[in-house]
Amino acid sequence: MVDEAKAKEAILHELKVGRKVDIGEQAGGSDHLAYISIMRFDLEPAMQVLIGKAKAWKISFTIETYTETEFLHDPSEDVYYTHKYNGIIVLDADYNVLDFKT
Repeated sequence: MVDEAKAKEAILHELKVGRKVDIGEQAGGSDHLAYISIMRFDLEPAMQVLIGKAKAWKISFTIETYTETEFLHDPSEDVYYTHKYNGIIVLDADYNVLDFKT
């Protein structure tokens, strides 16, 4: 059985390292503030796979983020501030990342 919290932690780490998304407070080059929050974080049921002779877990995921800024915008423009990431992560029994794709 996969620990969902540890799997989500590994996914967020890989997204940050790959510079795709960094959750939390942000400041742009012109010092305008923004805050990126997670709206949705779904994990598909983990599939056990063999990597060589070792067991690993392959997990598909979807993350949706929303960027709040210091500027007001019409709610109809929320689509410009919402980002969706789909991917697959493969973790070994110790939750080390063996593969990551978005």
